[in-house]
Amino acid sequence: ALAAQEYGLVYDATELLDGNYLSSLNSQRFEPITDEYGVELRLDVVRGLEGHTIDEYAELFYDQYEYGAGSGHDGILMMVYLTEDGSNLVYHDYTFYAEGKGRDLMDLYERELRASMEAVLFNDAAWAGDLTQDQAVFEAGMDIYLGLLEPRLAGGDTPVVVAPAEPSETPAETPTEAPTEAPVETSAKAPIDSSEETKP
Repeated sequence: ALAAQEYGLVYDATELLDGNYLSSLNSQRFEPITDEYGVELRLDVVRGLEGHTIDEYAELFYDQYEYGAGSGHDGILMMVYLTEDGSNLVYHDYTFYAEGKGRDLMDLYERELRASMEAVLFNDAAWAGDLTQDQAVFEAGMDIYLGLLEPRLAGGDTPVVVAPAEPSETPAETPTEAPTEAPVETSAKAPIDSSEETKP
């Protein structure tokens, strides 16, 4: 079984996505945006829903792990549900969950964000069953996610340009070191329904 990895505001339960990319995504995009605007942006990639719908599971994650900034828990969580097929990824679903100022933002722009992402990225046809291509699709999805939300947090209205993802020329690199706070669970941070579990 694969071990989950956590990179600050980014969590990957599959351990198949490029760890160097996820670490950079956290330190160069998610954390600066969160610090600048006081709305915590998060990404959780899970490989099981423990019997819930993905919308329910995202809300449970947000509440159980106390996501969000400040007393209003201001934030937006993007959850992506992927499973493994050997050494490749299988895409299942994705969703957003938001509270506070994050919810206010998503009320205005979630339809636009979903339309942009689903046009060429988060649909069954976009995921080829090839890890290099799927990594490129995933990265393009993150560019749309952050590219739409960041200027709107800043008060702007920059349009999102959607383009099909191009495969990388080289395979995704494997992280050389495990994150210092990697969760021990393989399917999720912790069984969400267990009252005895604590956040890793």
